[in-house]
Amino acid sequence: MYMKRNYRYWLVCGLIFISMTCMPAVMMAQPNPGDCGNQDPDLPPCPVDGGLSLLVVAGIAYGAKKARDTRNKNAVNTI
Repeated sequence: MYMKRNYRYWLVCGLIFISMTCMPAVMMAQPNPGDCGNQDPDLPPCPVDGGLSLLVVAGIAYGAKKARDTRNKNAVNTI
């Protein structure tokens, strides 16, 4: 039972990782990321990401920490 749950966990994590790394290549936010619709060539190109990926990683890390803390708290209370 434990091995099956562990296998499912890693399978789901692997699928999420693959989809998170492959989807940005498929779904471009702009047809030409360097253009951004600017008519003036002196203006810098628009950023596509803007730090959003860092916020997502920070949110995942925070959620994992909260889940681990809750699990450890429940384990201590049952002893």
